[in-house]
Amino acid sequence: MIEELTAFVRARMAEDLSCAWGGAADGGRWTADGPRLVVGSGAAFEMGAPAAGHAAHHDPDRVVRAVAAKQAILDRCERHLERTAPGPGARDGELVVAQILVALAAEWAAHPDYRAQWTGAPAQT
Repeated sequence: MIEELTAFVRARMAEDLSCAWGGAADGGRWTADGPRLVVGSGAAFEMGAPAAGHAAHHDPDRVVRAVAAKQAILDRCERHLERTAPGPGARDGELVVAQILVALAAEWAAHPDYRAQWTGAPAQT
């Protein structure tokens, strides 16, 4: 299950980065100016105040930083699993990593590749 969750989260992060880089094509930070979304190049898009505020809050730079943070979490989890010696405590470490991955994957619960069995705590075998 850990490998499936890791692959799922990595694929979603890659999609988010691709979308962010596409959005960054206009350059710079996105801001809201009332009902308009203003991108770094100065282009503005009318969309209503709530939508403009939401879009500005999730500007491409922020998405890139969020993906980098999640990547760091995944890398740390993988290093932990690689260093953990087999034994009584190893299973506990795997459960913690699985729970972290479940929490990360939950962001994309509406994605068609998301599996319902990931919703709860991982089953102990």
